[in-house]
Formats: sequence, C-alpha cells, structure tokens
Amino acid sequence: MDRENQGIIARKYAQAFIDLFSNKLDLRIPEDIDKINTFISYLHDHRKSLFYADLKLLKLQKRQEIFHELIDKFELKSEFKKLTDLLILHQRTFLLHDILELIVKLYLDKMNVIPFTVFTSHKISTGQEEALIAFLEQKSNKKVIIKSQLDKHLIAGIKAISPEFEWEHSIRKKLSLLSQT
Repeated sequence: MDRENQGIIARKYAQAFIDLFSNKLDLRIPEDIDKINTFISYLHDHRKSLFYADLKLLKLQKRQEIFHELIDKFELKSEFKKLTDLLILHQRTFLLHDILELIVKLYLDKMNVIPFTVFTSHKISTGQEEALIAFLEQKSNKKVIIKSQLDKHLIAGIKAISPEFEWEHSIRKKLSLLSQT
C-alpha cells in the first residue's frame, strides 16, 4: 500500500473514531493530548514492531493484550483499546501512529483548540503567559494551549508556532527585517 492510500485510510479510521467516541472521550486538554503525543512518539520510535504486530505469529488475543497493556501504560482512555482491536483484526496496526496524529488534530479542531509551542529567550511569568494566551486566542479565534520552551538563540524575545500560525517578536526578527531593507 502506498503512502497516499495509507493517509486516506488512516484519515477514515480517525474520523470514524472521532464520530463514535468524541463525546465519550472527554479528553483533558492538554494533559490527555500530551499522553497521546507521548504514545505517538513511542510508536514512531518502534515503528517496526507495528509491522510485526500484523503478522499472525501471535494469536489474536495475545496481540490485543499487548496493545491493551501499552494503552494502559501510557494512561490512554479505554476507547483506544477498541481502535487497536479493530486495527489488529484488519491487519493495519502499522497505521496506528498516523491515525493517532489525525485523532488529536480532529479532536482539537472539534473542540476549537489550537496548540502553540512558545519559544522564549527567558522564563516568562504567569501573567506574561496569560497575556500571551489572550493575544494568541484573539488572533486565532480559538482556545489556545501552549507548551513553553527556552531558546538560547532568541535575543530578548518570544516566538509562537502552531500548525497554522507563526508569530515572533524578538530582536533577532527586528535585525532580520532591518537587514532586508
């Protein structure tokens, strides 16, 4: 199966999951989303094992048990066990990584939430963080969640990046704009 078809199939599984379970999921944002993203990273690092999960070397129940233990280990909601059971039956566990990424995106879209990674040159106060969130919510017309990181390359500034937006206010950007004129 080529990558394009995998994407189409993964999107169908993700959309079906959201349609069936989004009301039951009641994901805490950002805590549960972070858990799912941690699981996605784990799957990315262990992508070959997903291939082997589709081989019928182990009995169906054993493969399901392994995935259930992983879901429990990462403290994901039980609805994800139903997803992995279905993927095991269809021999498509190799799509789990992509499906989970799409589930996060679709769920956040449904809840009108946009995640930003905020890079700062120094630690910002709670008041500054609240002001930044209010600013980004006003600009994006969505509820904003942020994950902050220090960036030693920023010179007295801040940079906010989401899948849809990028905003920067820093001396580095001002110097860059000056050098272009």
